[in-house]
Amino acid sequence: MKKRSILCLAVTIATLMVTPLAAYADTKSELAPINVSLADANEMMLKGVQGQLLELGKMGDKIVITSASEGLREIRDAQQSINQMNQAALQLSQTGYTASAAAITALADEYRSQISGASKTDTERLKKYAQSILEPNDKARHNALSLKSTEMYYTLKSAEEGLATVRESYDLAQTIYNQTQKKYSLGTVSKVDLLKAELDLAEAKDKLTSTENSVKQARMGFNMLFGYELMQPVNLTDSIAVPTLPSITLDDAIAKALENRNEIREAEYALDAAERAFSSYTAYPSTSAKYLQAKAKYLGSKSSCEMVPATVEQDIRTQYDNMHQLYDALQTSAKSVANAKETLRLTQLQYNSGLVTYNVVQQVRMLYESSVLSEESARLSYALAVEKFNMSIDVGTNTAGI
Repeated sequence: MKKRSILCLAVTIATLMVTPLAAYADTKSELAPINVSLADANEMMLKGVQGQLLELGKMGDKIVITSASEGLREIRDAQQSINQMNQAALQLSQTGYTASAAAITALADEYRSQISGASKTDTERLKKYAQSILEPNDKARHNALSLKSTEMYYTLKSAEEGLATVRESYDLAQTIYNQTQKKYSLGTVSKVDLLKAELDLAEAKDKLTSTENSVKQARMGFNMLFGYELMQPVNLTDSIAVPTLPSITLDDAIAKALENRNEIREAEYALDAAERAFSSYTAYPSTSAKYLQAKAKYLGSKSSCEMVPATVEQDIRTQYDNMHQLYDALQTSAKSVANAKETLRLTQLQYNSGLVTYNVVQQVRMLYESSVLSEESARLSYALAVEKFNMSIDVGTNTAGI
C-alpha cells in the first residue's frame, strides 16, 4: 500500500514537470476579444476614475459660486443688522439715552468695518468670475480627457500597425533566406551570403519578438487606463484618422486663442484682483513699508499677468508651425513608402535573376521597413498635433484657477 502511494506521488510529480506552464496560465488570458472604438474608449474614460475627477473639479467650481452667494447673503444680513442698530441708536438718542446710543453706534461702526464695501465688491466679482468660467473649465477638462484618451488609443493602434510592419519584414527576411538557400545549393551565391541571410533572419525574429512584447505591455497599459481587465484582448476598430490640415491662418488662430483660452480669463481676473488689493494701500505714505510691500506685490502680479497673452501666442505659433511641419513630413513619408515598396519589388526580381547581390536586397528590405514605420509614426504625430491645435485655439486643456 505504501509502495503504491509513493508510485502515485512520483507519477504526479512527473506529470507536473512535463506539463507546459501555459496549461496553468491565468484564465483571464482566455477572455473573448472585444471591439473598442475611439468613442467607446472615451466613454469608458468618463465612467472611470478620470471621469470622477472631472466631476469633482466641476463641483469645486460650483462650490465657489455657492460660497460667494452665501457670503453676499451674510453681508446683506449684516447690513440690515447695522441699519437696525443705527435706528435703535437714533431712537435712544432722541429719548435722552445718549450713552446707550453712543455704545450701539460704536458697535455698529465696528460691525461695518468687518464687512467693508471692498469685501462685498470682491465677493461679487469672485461670484461673477466663477460663473463665467464654469462652462469653459468644464470644457477644458473634457478636452484634456478626450486628448488623453485619443492619444492612448491612437498610440496603441500605431503600435499594432508597427507590429504588422515588423512581421511583414520578418516574412520578407524568411523569403529572402529561402531564396538565398536555394541559390547556395545551385552554387550561385557564396557561403558568406547564406550565413548573412541566416543572421539577418535571426535578427528579424528577435525584433519581431521584442515588438510583440512591447505591444503586449501597451495593451495592458491601455486596459488599465480604460478600466478593462488587465489581459482583456481588445480589437481597436478605428484607424488613425488623418485630418485635413486646418485652413485657419496663423494670425486668426492667435486672435481666437487670445479670445477663448482659459489662461487669459484667469490672468484678467488676477490682474483686476491685484489692482483692487493695491488700491487699499494708496492712502499710506508712498515711502511707508506697507505701501512699498503692497506695490512690489502688485507689480509682480501685474508682470505675471501681462506675460500670459505672449505665452499663449507663443504656444499657438509653436503648435501651428509644428502641425504644418508634421503635415509635410507625412506627405514625404507616404511617397517614401510607395518608392520603397516598388524598389523592393524590383530588387527581389533582380536578386532572383542574379543581377544584384544579397547585401543589396537586404538593404532594400530594411529601407522598406524603416520607411513604413516612419510613415506610421508621422501619421500618429500629425493626427495628435491637429487634435491638440484645435483645442488650443478654443478654451484649451487647462482650467482657470479661482
